[in-house]
Amino acid sequence: MPSLSTTQLQKMQSDYDAQYWDHDGFSTFENIRHLTLHVGKLAGKLAAYCEAKEHARALPEDQITEEVIPDLLGYALQLSNWLDQDLSNLYANRLKANERRFEKKAHVDNT
Repeated sequence: MPSLSTTQLQKMQSDYDAQYWDHDGFSTFENIRHLTLHVGKLAGKLAAYCEAKEHARALPEDQITEEVIPDLLGYALQLSNWLDQDLSNLYANRLKANERRFEKKAHVDNT
């Protein structure tokens, strides 16, 4: 499959949601609240992986690569669509804000 831009991914997610999202009557808040439950389930999958690794138990990364990573992206796409935002701009702006924050911290640490 060819690489897709975030604009293309947002459109793909919007089309998917139009057909498969069971909560199309939900308000934006209700969609976000329901999405929070799904994010919690993903956090649980990450926690199970980390807990197993800390106890030196073998646990393949398949669930993270096949479920967690794509689902996190899907949820970011949904949120962006529901709030009528361009995800690529949001992400670029967030990276710039983090750079400024870490530059200030590095400056304070070096003084």
